[in-house]
Amino acid sequence: MARIIHTIEGLFRVGGIAASGARVDVKGRKDGQQRIISYGVADKMARLTGIPAAIGAQLLAEGRIEARGVFAPEGCLAPQPFLDELSKRGIEIHRLE
Repeated sequence: MARIIHTIEGLFRVGGIAASGARVDVKGRKDGQQRIISYGVADKMARLTGIPAAIGAQLLAEGRIEARGVFAPEGCLAPQPFLDELSKRGIEIHRLE
């Protein structure tokens, strides 16, 4: 087991993984119908962590985040403007409805 873990750990340490991914499923009702909208992205981990954080910091510095206190991103950011900012920086989000 230690050998397997050490091998996998080595992949992460030397950047052997070309891309990472994320997916969010939003479930709810619209017009009385059950709906699921899925958002997915694949890119380098550094871009998927650094760029969203930088956008959040920029929006905060510009006064475009009105919420005060401690929030998860989805609690204080409007989704579409945030997704638009990601797109401007080359992170392509795929939407499936």
